[in-house]
Amino acid sequence: MAKNIVIIESPGKIKKYKEYLGSEYKILGTFGHCVDLPEKKLSVNIKKDFEPTFEVKEDSKDIIKSIKTACKKAKSVYLMTDEDREGEAVAVHIYNQIKGLGVPVFRASTNEITKKGIQNAIDNAGELDYNKYNAYLARRILDRVVGYKLSFLTKQSTGGRSAGRVQSAVLRIIVDREKEILAFIPEEYWILTANLLSSKNKNYTAVLTDKIKVPNAEKATQIYDEVLKGSPIVASVNSKEVVVKPWPPFTTLPMIASASTILGWQMKRTMDVAQDLYNAGTISYHRTDSPFMAQEALQSVRAFVDHTYGNQYLPDKSNFYSSKKGSQEAHECCRPTDVSNTGSSLSGDKQKLYQLIWKRAVASQMAPGCDRRVKVITKISGYDFISNGSQVLFDGFRKCWNYSKKDDLILPDLFKGEKCTLKSLLKEQKFTSPPSRFSDASLAKTCEKEQLTRPATIKGVVETLKARKYITQAKKSFNPTELGIKVVDFLVAADMCFVDIKFTGRLEELLDEIQGQTKDKVDVLNDFWTRLKLDIENGKKVKEQQEITKYKCPKCNGFLLLKHSNFGPFIVCQNSKKLTKKEKEEGIKSGCDYLANVGEDGSPVEKVKKKLEYADFICKECKGKMVKRKSKFGTEFYGCENFSTGCRCTANLDGVFSKPKSKKWSKKK
Repeated sequence: MAKNIVIIESPGKIKKYKEYLGSEYKILGTFGHCVDLPEKKLSVNIKKDFEPTFEVKEDSKDIIKSIKTACKKAKSVYLMTDEDREGEAVAVHIYNQIKGLGVPVFRASTNEITKKGIQNAIDNAGELDYNKYNAYLARRILDRVVGYKLSFLTKQSTGGRSAGRVQSAVLRIIVDREKEILAFIPEEYWILTANLLSSKNKNYTAVLTDKIKVPNAEKATQIYDEVLKGSPIVASVNSKEVVVKPWPPFTTLPMIASASTILGWQMKRTMDVAQDLYNAGTISYHRTDSPFMAQEALQSVRAFVDHTYGNQYLPDKSNFYSSKKGSQEAHECCRPTDVSNTGSSLSGDKQKLYQLIWKRAVASQMAPGCDRRVKVITKISGYDFISNGSQVLFDGFRKCWNYSKKDDLILPDLFKGEKCTLKSLLKEQKFTSPPSRFSDASLAKTCEKEQLTRPATIKGVVETLKARKYITQAKKSFNPTELGIKVVDFLVAADMCFVDIKFTGRLEELLDEIQGQTKDKVDVLNDFWTRLKLDIENGKKVKEQQEITKYKCPKCNGFLLLKHSNFGPFIVCQNSKKLTKKEKEEGIKSGCDYLANVGEDGSPVEKVKKKLEYADFICKECKGKMVKRKSKFGTEFYGCENFSTGCRCTANLDGVFSKPKSKKWSKKK
């Protein structure tokens, strides 16, 4: 009997889908993107309206084959990949592989892996969203063009492995902060604190107003002496009630920031645990930038608040939160799929993050808190000393969201004109602090503010920067490496458009406009390419300027140039010339052949030709000499001296030859 096929991305969800949909459905996983632009070529025809050439990935061919086989006999196919642009792209690419099989294909999506959520998605399945797919295409093509056109130039100039539309912008804000820290000069200032006694013998503390600058010990001593001679009197008492509004439910970046601040987690850990919770069906989709909560979920939360905390904690109307500019409204916030599940059945990291998400969602639909804030100004010898008090009158949403709970700071009852007693006066030297390095929390907040990344990409961007050795992370702080700083300096000097934070943020808006059909994909790509071509030419000029060293060639007295390759930096003479094959055949000289390594201080260190070690046996294929080599894994072996002309014969140090990789060796022509 023919079954319905449901195609999802993560195989980890298959068990849940089977449990909820029953035996009439067969669930297949794609393991993410099965189709993509090939890695080893540009695969974008810029002259033909940026036409991409997609291929089935090598490690996904068996997956596509099994999907096609299953779909041939299917009653209908439901593409239930993730709701975001990446998920839409996976769905479109799978559809293109199976559209000729004559089986009905539907697009279904859900943001929660629950029985109700999945069944609703099946019941309301529709068509693919090609507007969303076009936005994905624009993003993918932009990233590929930047990566392929800029990465090689960046490697030649700095030794860095890559440059990217988003990764380079994020790297820049980390590097700029580091430069701020290095350039920071601490400034001295002094704080004067008065310990006072009210007329009713109640103690309180007041600090000299920051409107009066106390830059040195001389000024501090002057004020100190004057205050000691004065009589304290209360100049004003200002008391007011302040409404403390609840936070919206989590979107991705605030979730990352809160997990960093409260749990001390790095970004990858947060996103990995969130993925596990989503796969288990305990939370809704966690890659989202919209605080919108579905009406049914909202009513469930309100009912829970009323039952658990009481009517006084339930606002008369539901709390609604506006989305930030550029967010994708189709998404829902990250919330528990069942508000009655408080997470007690979970353990370890899953319990910690789930309870964070649960408390944030519940608190978002609770009544605001109310605090009394009191500000007292006590005058002493003409100087204003400030006292601030705070008292919680009604905790409201903080009854649930209790992570930022603080003790009350209650001032004694004071009145204007009240004469007080100065018990003691302290003066303390301080120095201004440099700005802090970015943490997961502050980086996520900055990326959200500048619209640099989407929820689906933030984790990947940071991991790429680490893999490229552009940044390191010690505890909570991101530190740029020397290589990372070098890459940013080059890109900024070349005035590359994508390291302009505002430009990158605007591109994210343009992707939204493509999805909303207010911008044309090809027009956006053409505008970007026009600017990028100019930047590349400028980058080549900067590279030529930066690679000239102060050192002269010992052979021809030309300037030496600092170059970079896959094996690291090296030095060559400016009078060297890389010959074409035809020039070599014609016997044209290559110019100066001086070549050197780079010393620790940047000076040239001439290469010492390594003495070759030969085996006491010859190659069994071509009768050439066998030379001792070392693999990239550090393993020593013997390889034929004719490797460059085609012989691939190898042997271990005991002289045992390995199986040849080709059937027969023949010398290259």
